[in-house]
Amino acid sequence: MTWILNDITINAVFQVLSNAKSPQGEEMDPPRDVIMHNVECSGKEESLWHCRAQRDKNLKCSSKAYVIKYEGKWQRVDKKGWTAMNSDVVCNQLNCAESVKNKEDFQKYSQGSGTFLAKTITCGENYDSISKCVLKNRSPGNSDFLGRPNPNVNKEAVGITCQGHAMIFLEGDYCSGKVGIKTLQQQQQQQQTYWLSGSNSTWNQETANIVCQEMHCGGVLNVTNTQPVLEEKVWDKFYNCSPKETSLFDCGETQNPKDNATIAIVKCSGEKTFNLSEGCWGYVNVCLNGECGGVCANPWTEEDSHMLCTSRNCGEHVLKPITKTKPMEVKFKSLHFIDKTHNLTKCNLVRFDDNDTTCNDDPAYVVCSGSVEASFNTSRKKCSGGLKVYYENQTLPVCEEALKDKKTRNIICQELECGQAADEIKDGPKTAKGPAISQIKCSRDDEALTQCKMNTNDRPCTPAALQCSSWRKFALVGGPTACSGNLFVHSKDNNKSAVSTEGWTETEGNRLCRDLNCGNLISNETRKTDASWTTSFSCAGVKKLESIWDCEKTTLHLPSNNEKQIFIECQGDPKVSLSTKCAGEVRVNNLEVCNTNWEDRYSRLVCQEQNCSNAIGFSVDKMPNKEKEYYHVNCDLHHFNIGQCNRVKGKCDKTLVSVFCAGNVKFNSTEKCGGQIQVNYRNNWEKVCPLAEPFPVKLLKTLCEKLDCKGYNSSIKGSEHLEKVDLATTLNCTKDNNDPIHCVKKNSCANKKPAEIYCNVRIFRKRMSTKEVEIEIESGDYDNVPDMSNQMEDMGAARFREDGSFHSNNDVSDAAEMQPLTLQTLTAAEGEHLLQDVPMDKEEDSQEDSQEDYDDIEACPEFTQTEAEVHESPQESTAEEPLLVEGDDDYLVPGQD
Repeated sequence: MTWILNDITINAVFQVLSNAKSPQGEEMDPPRDVIMHNVECSGKEESLWHCRAQRDKNLKCSSKAYVIKYEGKWQRVDKKGWTAMNSDVVCNQLNCAESVKNKEDFQKYSQGSGTFLAKTITCGENYDSISKCVLKNRSPGNSDFLGRPNPNVNKEAVGITCQGHAMIFLEGDYCSGKVGIKTLQQQQQQQQTYWLSGSNSTWNQETANIVCQEMHCGGVLNVTNTQPVLEEKVWDKFYNCSPKETSLFDCGETQNPKDNATIAIVKCSGEKTFNLSEGCWGYVNVCLNGECGGVCANPWTEEDSHMLCTSRNCGEHVLKPITKTKPMEVKFKSLHFIDKTHNLTKCNLVRFDDNDTTCNDDPAYVVCSGSVEASFNTSRKKCSGGLKVYYENQTLPVCEEALKDKKTRNIICQELECGQAADEIKDGPKTAKGPAISQIKCSRDDEALTQCKMNTNDRPCTPAALQCSSWRKFALVGGPTACSGNLFVHSKDNNKSAVSTEGWTETEGNRLCRDLNCGNLISNETRKTDASWTTSFSCAGVKKLESIWDCEKTTLHLPSNNEKQIFIECQGDPKVSLSTKCAGEVRVNNLEVCNTNWEDRYSRLVCQEQNCSNAIGFSVDKMPNKEKEYYHVNCDLHHFNIGQCNRVKGKCDKTLVSVFCAGNVKFNSTEKCGGQIQVNYRNNWEKVCPLAEPFPVKLLKTLCEKLDCKGYNSSIKGSEHLEKVDLATTLNCTKDNNDPIHCVKKNSCANKKPAEIYCNVRIFRKRMSTKEVEIEIESGDYDNVPDMSNQMEDMGAARFREDGSFHSNNDVSDAAEMQPLTLQTLTAAEGEHLLQDVPMDKEEDSQEDSQEDYDDIEACPEFTQTEAEVHESPQESTAEEPLLVEGDDDYLVPGQD
């Protein structure tokens, strides 16, 4: 039958049900988690609790979710609006005194799966039954997607624990030890510990068997007792159990025996274990007598997780899960502990009934701090590099912010047997995406990473890199390639030790080549060394070989200089290149390089490796493909080419690197042998910042020679009317420079006039004389040249532009390229004799020009070639033109009579 009071059926603790019918005569499906069944009532009982029934074991005056039966349906009661007075009425009705008023109750009960009662319950102070309380309709509250009231949204079921609540436990092992009873006293409202009497009159095989079954530990193996110690109190109730009972509290009570001063001890046949599915992380796994399963996540608490981590020696902190593995089958609804200590040996289990769906296949999942393990990314170094943490079966980068505390860095170095933290270094991509260790908090007393708290998040961060005091790294010295050379180990304080041939085989050689990103081994050779120290390696017997450092043995001081060392050659020599000759994008094995840690020193290595002299600089203008991975390069001081540097692949959040070498430098000027200096070193012509004072004259002469001019003319000071502009390149020369290509620097200047240079121009003229005469003239900007001469000068200048050996300037307009070269000191008639400048580096320089080239010059039987030097000069002269004097050399001297 079902106990019905004004259409309200009480269910405290779990649910209460007999196999009877509803008031309407319908068969009622039994609710889950039944604590009373086979209920028989005479109708005279004060409450349902006083009826004869088979009760759930191991529980007394305690509740999970409080539910009632209203209008024929079992329904949960919402915690919102529920009062302590209501709980007192329920506890009093169950003869369990008042309810526990402790707001910090450590128990969390299963929420169940039924619907919530759409009414509020209000009880008065002197009510003795929940059926007498007032029910009122709730406000609509949350609604479903159709706008109808949804009674199950954002609700929490009421949980009740009454004073007098008692639980049994075993003090010792999971299934053996002293039999204890934890109870809540009515007056103190706090837990008290008692011990079951070990009297021979009451503590026997039958009673012990009930205790073993109640603790899910099988049958009884051994029954003994012991004397109490210190303040241990013996429970004042004595039981006489029979095989039909399932709980100690169901057994009939008996009189106080005389020998009641001992404490009961039992050893059960069963086995009960608690663990995590993956060691120190994973699903909570409970095994009873070989049958294992998960525990429902709903009533599982943070305190439960902490207890499980500490009991398994898995660290002291509970970490946030990132991903969960394949779910396991849930077989237990909850674990209930007797006190806040959360000792696994002092907990009680609640099993699932068949077809119970209250957990919704959501097992409890825990990640303990003891599951994490730190390591370094790169294997070519030891105790140095990018830091990573093994976390929940995946490797996570560590954010730079997580290592800001030196205590944390020291703990990591010590745990990895690397001494103390030394420096924070650069390594790898600048941005880590996806899950990452965002915070590590270690207290002053923490000595291991497992004792520290950790947080993760998915926000991008700068990955951390760490170098410890015991760092070591390999160096190849004296080899023809990046992947060959005498093998050394470098360590702190600039210590170097040669790698000994002792124990070194092809196994060690292949492992090292792979760790250096150099492919497979080609050969191991033996060389003599004058090093004072040697380090030996041997991989024999190493079970988990992850890097060559796993094979490191000893470092010894050499008594003599007769020791032999390894010279190694690997086949995977990386190919470093530029996209164009001596300039362009840097590539390693045809893969571009990201501007993560790039430095000027790396640019010098690239240019020297390409036989392109020194580096001018690098640019970071080209954007990467966001879906592509690029190399991130980080070089040590002992690396002599880029192929030896540390490199890792990763997404590039910055730009790609382009390097410009001195071997790509070309010079030009805006005018023939004069004007503004132009330089091309990154595939475009650009003007340069003003030259520093004093500028080495020898380099100015060299620059004029590169412009195919005879020499530098210091008498011309340049124009005062040049526009001031922003410039990006400087000629920064010193007296030690021998070539201006080494002076080009990527240094900017703002609002400056571009640098100028004026050189002597070598020109040739033809005349009727049979002797070759060289004429030195100055060229300049002269406005008062007769129009007739301009016409011929246009032709002469055009020929200079066509056949000259200086480099074309893309930034100079067509009009500028065709601008005539004006010679103030020559008359119009003499100007007609100006011929094109023949480049000196061409084979046809010495050949005579054909007469057909000059339509306006009278044919002559022979010609004398005359060379003139032309200088740009802004000065004007009205003096008569000097006569040409025949001789070995004829000159035009400007300004002389």
